[in-house]
Amino acid sequence: MIVISNATVLRVKPVQDKNRETGEITNIHAVDLQHFSNADTATAEIDILTIKLKDPVQADAFRKVVGSAVNIPARVWSVGVATGFWLEKGVLPTVIAQQAAKA
Repeated sequence: MIVISNATVLRVKPVQDKNRETGEITNIHAVDLQHFSNADTATAEIDILTIKLKDPVQADAFRKVVGSAVNIPARVWSVGVATGFWLEKGVLPTVIAQQAAKA
């Protein structure tokens, strides 16, 4: 398991998921996250990550923190050269407290 850290929740959207074995299509949600490739945001590349949320509780939790920076413990999948992330049931985002700008 890894932690996707300091990712900004951009949106939660409805999507369809197709079961590869049965062909059954179900309605779920996905979350789009903005993530920087390294801690130095001035030189980092911006990545947009999309993670499917099969648990409605997770979708609601992400919907409540749209626009916030979060940490998320995630699992990684890989098939060939493609990779992605998935969340175990019950995993919710943890909002990162933003430091106040210095005057």
